[in-house]
Amino acid sequence: MRIFVISPVYPNKENPTLGVFVHEQNKVLADLGHEVIVLDVPAKRYNKWFSEDFINIKHSIRDQILIYSLPYRAFMTKKFPRIAMNSYIKQLKKIYEQAVKLHGEPDIIHAHFTFTSGYASSILSAENKVPFIVTEHHSLFLQKRLNKYYIDILKRTIDNSKAFITVSDHLKTSIIDITKTEKKVTVIPNMINSIFKYYPISRETPFKFFAAGNLVKSKNFSMLLKAFCEAFNKEAEVVLEIAGSGSQEKNLKHLIKKYNRYYQIKLLGRLDRIEILERYKDCNCFILTSKFETFGLVYREAMAVGRPIISSKNGGIEEGWRNDFGILLEHNDIESCKKAMKQMVSNFQNFNLKLISDETVEKYSEINFSSRIDSILRSCC
Repeated sequence: MRIFVISPVYPNKENPTLGVFVHEQNKVLADLGHEVIVLDVPAKRYNKWFSEDFINIKHSIRDQILIYSLPYRAFMTKKFPRIAMNSYIKQLKKIYEQAVKLHGEPDIIHAHFTFTSGYASSILSAENKVPFIVTEHHSLFLQKRLNKYYIDILKRTIDNSKAFITVSDHLKTSIIDITKTEKKVTVIPNMINSIFKYYPISRETPFKFFAAGNLVKSKNFSMLLKAFCEAFNKEAEVVLEIAGSGSQEKNLKHLIKKYNRYYQIKLLGRLDRIEILERYKDCNCFILTSKFETFGLVYREAMAVGRPIISSKNGGIEEGWRNDFGILLEHNDIESCKKAMKQMVSNFQNFNLKLISDETVEKYSEINFSSRIDSILRSCC
């Protein structure tokens, strides 16, 4: 089966972890014998708008998967989403035409994220009589206040798709509530790459908390940092390491300076997949207090390695939760976070690390994912 995969995020040289879960799913499909071709239309900001990148379609190969790439001009996407969508669709059609010319029509289109790829795929589908399915990952649809345009394209995309998939029951419930759709929505959780498996801890001190994610407000890193500083004094053998980059980086550096915690709190910057794995292995506990998550891949990667977690009640992580996996905050605030971190340090030895790993790996294995997605793709052609 020839599958055109369309996603607004995909790994590249500048950001090798961007949309890496999409690429890993593509590798699974390729291993099943499907011909997978990626149509990548990344967003480019103002300073690169007039480069030749917007004219020439580039192709590359990543893990034997062919990728065609042509960026679109992303202009104030949150305020003017319709303009961004039209720009995206224009570029996507160019790539689609070239891919068809070189490889033939696809048997099916698999889009990730309704905005922008899912809705754009519905247009390609109507124009070319090719079925499409969508996997939705976006926390955008967990927000209570949503632009009417987003709601409209979400409903139209669901109604026109052969299958609509969400990565969690929490996201499914939210989408059904938003759209009032009567169409079946299927849940297939993201899979966890097999590199994330059990590793015992090889040292005793210092006690390491590790966090990873985009440094944006919704991830709540500033609250986490403040809670850490209030929970532990400067002499405590406790460390907080944070991986990621984003708009909040400057603010976090300011807080580290304010509390004078240069030796205890480290901003690691953006890490690749293997570097992230090494940090999971080296930490005692993974902690992330984000305000909302559709699935929470980083939590489950850490759990697959055998590390307990501290998390806010953000939706995605609560599905299948057991208290022997870690601690869920009573409230997503400094006091609850302080209490949880102290409790984790005091009671860490009571967590069965191998059990956490075994339970997580079994539930989110590549085998479970591949059989379910392959069945849906074949039934929609």
